[in-house]
Amino acid sequence: MRCHEAKLLLAAQRNGDLPESDVTALQEHLQQCPACRAFERRQYQIDSLFREAVPFVPGTISTDRIMR
Repeated sequence: MRCHEAKLLLAAQRNGDLPESDVTALQEHLQQCPACRAFERRQYQIDSLFREAVPFVPGTISTDRIMR
């Protein structure tokens, strides 16, 4: 497996779309490839940041009020 394919499979895994048939191949690649392991860690860290982010709540001021 090439790194490009592994990164696509990692994205599918994060989305919950990774077929069972690809799990073993991806895990074997990750065991042998430090670059893809690092990529997986970075993606996990980014995902964690988004999960912890406070959702944006728009203000209650109306457009009419702003225009006045």
